[in-house]
Amino acid sequence: MKDIRIIAHRGAMAYAPENSLESFGKALEMGSHIIETDVRTTSDGEAVLMHDSTVNRTTTGYGKVSDLALQDIKVFRLRNREAVPTLREALELLKGRCVLNLELKDAAAVAPTCKLLAELDMWNSVIISSFTGPWLMEVKLKRSKARIAFISDDRELDTVRIAKNLKAEAVHLSRRVATRKLVNAARSEGLDVNVWVVNRSWQVKKYIEWGVDGIITDRPDLVRRMLDKYDDFRFRDCRL
Repeated sequence: MKDIRIIAHRGAMAYAPENSLESFGKALEMGSHIIETDVRTTSDGEAVLMHDSTVNRTTTGYGKVSDLALQDIKVFRLRNREAVPTLREALELLKGRCVLNLELKDAAAVAPTCKLLAELDMWNSVIISSFTGPWLMEVKLKRSKARIAFISDDRELDTVRIAKNLKAEAVHLSRRVATRKLVNAARSEGLDVNVWVVNRSWQVKKYIEWGVDGIITDRPDLVRRMLDKYDDFRFRDCRL
């Protein structure tokens, strides 16, 4: 019986603002096993949850995250009127409730992320991911048993080799690069394979049949409904 993880992309972002605490709550309600979010650092070294390098698209404010202090960013509002969450706020909210996948979006995010995970004793319930190998290597230097995942959206990369060299436990493949051959190659090397971003029923069906380990989605409820149709599949319990 095959285990499948439901991984909520920036929370349940089809139903609430991305990387908001509301989005995380909805992801939990929809049965997500892992919540994926993005970590950037402010000008004063605080870790906040923001995908883009600027706050322009998702908040009422303007400017680069790295140029703004936390107190400035906290004035801005997401579409649901929430303030931009800090990493600490998200970790404290979700501790013991699900696994988190923290995608590092800048090099400066490594230190505060690792510090918070140690302080809150959450290393075992977090996966750290990135497109950038050296950042993941830095995480491993700080915590040799850290769970890491290499993200790939480049057909030219030797994704499996890079992930193995990093001692990653998983690869996160974009739909653009994911092929049945690559999925099989990664899994044959002991790597878990999670595919992003999967929001349509036919896509969910295809990746289930390919044997992926996790489906990264904006619509956790859709993935759960699809998996309910497959008697040969069950949900992987990722709670730690």
